[in-house]
Amino acid sequence: MRTFVPDHRSVTLFAELIPDVTVTEVERTPVGLVLPAFVPTASATCPHCGTVSTRVHSYYTRRPYDLPISGQPALLLLQLRRFRCLAATCPAATFSERLPTLLAPAAQRTLRLNAALRDLALAFGGQAGARQSARTAMTASGDTLLRRAHTAALPAPATPRLLGIDDFAFHKGQVYGTILTDGETHAVVDLLPDRTAETAAAWLKEHPGIEVVTRDRAGEYARGVRAGAPEAVQVADRFHLIKNAGEVLERVVQRHHQGLGSAAKAVDQERVARALPGSSLSVVAPEQHAAPSPPSRQLPYARQRRFAQYQDVIVKCQ
Repeated sequence: MRTFVPDHRSVTLFAELIPDVTVTEVERTPVGLVLPAFVPTASATCPHCGTVSTRVHSYYTRRPYDLPISGQPALLLLQLRRFRCLAATCPAATFSERLPTLLAPAAQRTLRLNAALRDLALAFGGQAGARQSARTAMTASGDTLLRRAHTAALPAPATPRLLGIDDFAFHKGQVYGTILTDGETHAVVDLLPDRTAETAAAWLKEHPGIEVVTRDRAGEYARGVRAGAPEAVQVADRFHLIKNAGEVLERVVQRHHQGLGSAAKAVDQERVARALPGSSLSVVAPEQHAAPSPPSRQLPYARQRRFAQYQDVIVKCQ
């Protein structure tokens, strides 16, 4: 073990690198660097009542890890104090001194080391991040990195100029919410807990500057946009237009299913007859097809179509 006692210039350098504490020496060990340090101030502020106290109750030691130094893990050996609170009405008789810019209460890593691990987790994920953390002397497990990623604060997205609004299912058929997207970047802007006009209007009022809103043809969202962003232009989006047109076309085809099937068969047989002039094939009239049994008319459309195909096979095999 080799020990380095910093001089005045080194103390100043360490004070800039490690805030709120004074490093007294640097010990090099087989597992990394150990930096004994203490808080140089003579007083501390009670976190419960805000009273400044200079009466020391006891001492204790914390051993958090900090960012690595020259590729070696750095362990802080912090000599901290507990103070007596001088306020008679304070519910806490004693309190420990805080290091708000360096270390959170009861944390085993400094704030900046946790921030580095969070960035590592967001970039690499769990297991890959754990392997990278070992290579950079910030060893952490994959589960630890995932916890850091889950607690990362999402950046507040800018208010889009073109907003897309639609509903989605938290629990299909029971609980629905509203999804808001940027119509230009296609990024998700926010999720709302329900799909009511009042919730949508409240969100729009909190985010002014929206010029165009694309939505489905439901009246609830139309009412919400009129209340929350009355100057925005409302546009029916392409997805719902195509979806509605497809639903109308499907209903029309369902009403004329038998006629379309007969016409398609007639065209196919005529094409075969033209391709084979000497063939004795003749076009089968629609009335020659075996009509579906009465129970099939009560079946859903998909089952009716399968039953009609079954009837066609029976006729062709006779």
